Amino acid sequence: MRIFPGRWNWGYDGVLLYAPDSVYGRPDDLKALIDAAHRRGLMVFLDVVYNHFGPDGNYLGRYAPQSFSPADTPWGNAIDYTRPEVRRFAIENALYWLSDFRFDGLRLDAAHAITEPGTHFAAP
Repeated sequence: MRIFPGRWNWGYDGVLLYAPDSVYGRPDDLKALIDAAHRRGLMVFLDVVYNHFGPDGNYLGRYAPQSFSPADTPWGNAIDYTRPEVRRFAIENALYWLSDFRFDGLRLDAAHAITEPGTHFAAP
């Protein structure tokens, strides 16, 4: 399953945050890749985008419009992290990649574009 549009999108317009893209194979294939890197002493970080969902294939706004703020980012609708359930979804997603796939860390892309002033991504 492709989770981002285009041949070379590189994943920056993701819509299914819990699904590795099919270019990595099945989820177990991605886990095996990470384990192989660890056996060679390499750390593996996942580049994640938590400031917007991609415009193509993103249906979250249709059934959970409250997940978005009125603000926009240059890449699509802003995510409303003032809502505790939205923050929890993102935090649980980050923990999923770290625990289930054993990534060593996450790089948050365009964190400056999380639009709610005074709201911290991981704040309770």
